[in-house]
Amino acid sequence: MKSSFCTDIDVSAQTNVLLVDDDQVDQEAVRRALDASTFDCSLTIASNGLEALDILRAPDGIMTMDRPLLILLDLNMPKMNGFEFLSEIRADPELESAVVFVLSTSRRDEDVLRSYEYRVAGFLSKDTIAADFSLLANFLQSYANLVDFPF
Repeated sequence: MKSSFCTDIDVSAQTNVLLVDDDQVDQEAVRRALDASTFDCSLTIASNGLEALDILRAPDGIMTMDRPLLILLDLNMPKMNGFEFLSEIRADPELESAVVFVLSTSRRDEDVLRSYEYRVAGFLSKDTIAADFSLLANFLQSYANLVDFPF
């Protein structure tokens, strides 16, 4: 049974993935892994938190990316880092329920704990995934197939 907040939404819709990461090698690795997978998704890439907010918000403050939406977020970026981005979206009524997975090279306990304080869905280490980014694609596909997204 689907949750009542999803009843007016086509739950079979393609998942939109927003990758927020300044590392071009990681951007390409994620792109290739998603392209090679069977995961029905659309990938958009932002190089920092400010660029991601511009992608997510129209000038009138209304969300511009279609849902369901998954955000993959690096923490260490120029202009606006991952924590600043999380603070912004969690304070925005249009974006506060966005599903965010941190995808970072950091494994510091304080970064993991702080991320979860911002209600991230999970903290993924690039070191764990780097050998095989298809693991990430498979994980995201399984996640998208099993959960009810907030709309």
